[in-house]
Amino acid sequence: MADGHLNKCKLCARLDVNANRIQRLEYYRDYDRNRGTRSAGKKDKHAVRRYHRLSPQKRAAHVATGNAIRDGRLIRQPCAVCGHEPAEAHHDDYSKPLDVRWLCTAHHAEHHKRERAIKRERARSSGP
Repeated sequence: MADGHLNKCKLCARLDVNANRIQRLEYYRDYDRNRGTRSAGKKDKHAVRRYHRLSPQKRAAHVATGNAIRDGRLIRQPCAVCGHEPAEAHHDDYSKPLDVRWLCTAHHAEHHKRERAIKRERARSSGP
């Protein structure tokens, strides 16, 4: 509706959604089945697959970290810089997949930005 409200209660809305899913079950099964291969934000599935193909050690570290978090062998910590939660696992060495530093999204991006700048500077100074 124009005022942003449905003209039914939450229970009725939920029943309608469930009835629609049952009525279009094959469509939703196909949708759910293919959900993991669709674009994730700005990256499309080809970019993600290319990253996995070109960075097998990074991918293995990410998977190992995710599994350890899921299994409770690795516990998420607040950001090491600002204490913000949730924090992301950052690998300084991908050969040690469970040796991570916890950084919030902003500090993680900042860290990688600094690393790229250092790499560019080294490439410039060792140039022709």
